[in-house]
Amino acid sequence: MATLDELAAQFGGSSQPFDMPLEAPEGIRVPWQGLPPKKADEARLRASEQARKKIEENAKVVQQGGIVLQDMETFGALNRESRTGEFYTGIQPGFLKGSAEQEMEAITSRLAPGQRIEGSGTTSDRDIAMFVKAVPSIDKKGDVNQSIRENFAKQYDRSKAKLQYLQDYYDQYGHLNGADTLWEKEKERYLAKPQVAAQPMQQPMQEQMAQPTPQVQPSYKGLKINQKVNGWKYLGGDPSDQNSWSK
Repeated sequence: MATLDELAAQFGGSSQPFDMPLEAPEGIRVPWQGLPPKKADEARLRASEQARKKIEENAKVVQQGGIVLQDMETFGALNRESRTGEFYTGIQPGFLKGSAEQEMEAITSRLAPGQRIEGSGTTSDRDIAMFVKAVPSIDKKGDVNQSIRENFAKQYDRSKAKLQYLQDYYDQYGHLNGADTLWEKEKERYLAKPQVAAQPMQQPMQEQMAQPTPQVQPSYKGLKINQKVNGWKYLGGDPSDQNSWSK
């Protein structure tokens, strides 16, 4: 024999009183459906606790991802002021590095390639987990560093959108049963919402300033004689030798 809910659904209606809030979206069955009142309340409480725990764990992942993105944005701001790329590839005399280069190197050392964002483990949502697949560094050109930053920002925006969706779902229904099933339908709408970035992304300094120019003097890996770097003038020869420079 069909239940009251099934009969109501068959004829386009609902057995639920008008003043009772929906327990789940249409088509989603909750675990306590059909249970006696006491057991139903216990099942609701367990579902609510599980949902809160999941949201809290994933919120930590998003928070850690935001810290990583902030580091990358800071690197990008420094990169827009200080040229990076071929000059630093294999030739990194410490006395030539200014404070900007030193800070960029410190950021690179914090962002290990392949790093899993803290909390992105088996308990976190697969749509929220984040990974640092590549890191910006002073031996990469500005446009490469920008691409790395933008790729991670996409991961972060996706994670932040899914977390907001889970929170909205929980606020409406008091649990997360069926949330992952409906995420695919809601994903585009949540991803389309404006995402607040740590800093606006701008064209890297490498693209703005390092336009090709005629080579009128001998060069060494892009370094020209009499070129000044952080207050030092290049005299020629091996750039890693301090005798090749003068103040």
